[in-house]
Amino acid sequence: MEAVNKIIKNSNKQAIKLGIFHLQNHLTRQIQARAIEQVIIGDEWEKEEEWLLTCIYKMPHEYIKSGTDIKVNISSFPCVSFVASKTRLINCFKWIGYPVNPFLQGTNHSPIYYLYPLNVIYCSNGMHSFSTGTLESNSYIRTDKIINLKNSYSSIYFDGKYFRKIDTNKKLFKAPSLEFGILYEIGRFVLKLDIHWFDF
Repeated sequence: MEAVNKIIKNSNKQAIKLGIFHLQNHLTRQIQARAIEQVIIGDEWEKEEEWLLTCIYKMPHEYIKSGTDIKVNISSFPCVSFVASKTRLINCFKWIGYPVNPFLQGTNHSPIYYLYPLNVIYCSNGMHSFSTGTLESNSYIRTDKIINLKNSYSSIYFDGKYFRKIDTNKKLFKAPSLEFGILYEIGRFVLKLDIHWFDF
C-alpha cells in the first residue's frame, strides 16, 4: 500500500484517480498474464485454490443489474479472465486479430461483471477470445452486471495472504492471488476518497 500512499500524498483528486487506475491496470495485467502463461507453458490451467468470483461471492456484496452502458477498451482497462484450454487459447491467438478478424463481443461473453470499488472488469464466459482481445489495441466490451463490494469493507480486510474478519481477526479464506488482495485494499482508498469511474 506504500505505492497508493505515495499517489495520494500531495496530489489533487484527478491525479490520484489516474495514479490508482494505472496501479489497478498493472495488477490486473499481472493476473491476466499469469493465467495465460500457465496454460501456454502447461497442458491445462492449474486451478488456483479460490476462483476470483467465488472469493467475491463469499464477501458481503450488492449484485446490481447494470442500468448504465459501461463500455471499455479491454486492452487498456483493468480486466481479468481465466483460461482453461491451451488448444482453445492458441486457436484464438491464430484467428482473432485486427483488422482481419477483430475481437467482437458475442453472446458467449456473458456475464461480464464490473467490480466496484476494485474498478475491474471480470469475464466469466468466452474467456479465451476475451483474453486474446486484451492483447489487441481496439477490443471493446460492455458489462452485463455490477458487483458492488463496498459493504464488505467494514468487516473484512486482506492480510497479505488471507481475508480476515476485522473485529476478531478470524481467517475467512485465502485470496485468489496477492494481486487480487492488493486490488481489494486499494478499493478501500477508492471508497474513502469517493472515486468513481462510472455512474450506477
